[in-house]
Amino acid sequence: MKIRNGFVSNSSSSSFVIVTTPEKWKEAKLKLAEKVGKDVAEIIIGEIGKPKKAKVLGQNALVFSGVISSEEYGYSGIEALKEKRDLTEEEEEDLSIKAFEKQNQLDKILKADGVSYTTSSQC
Repeated sequence: MKIRNGFVSNSSSSSFVIVTTPEKWKEAKLKLAEKVGKDVAEIIIGEIGKPKKAKVLGQNALVFSGVISSEEYGYSGIEALKEKRDLTEEEEEDLSIKAFEKQNQLDKILKADGVSYTTSSQC
């Protein structure tokens, strides 16, 4: 039998890196909203964060990196939505769960565009 002392969590997390062009990022955001809905897309995009601008192979590029955790996923995006309209606690939780479940859609969109590069690893 194993005994663990200290912090134990049921949350999962993964680190990610996304490299894309500004044009492809704009297209990806629109496709994501079409696929998962505007609110869910806004939450997913909020979790990705703000990009750093870079030059990659002579092209203007956007580089995103960070860690996504299942615990309190989408908090900042939901707060932004609450500034626009009232949300019940149930709606907040539902949006958070949907966004977490659909976050892989952005990865699929970016990988399919032939320009963007995404990678992630479980922590």
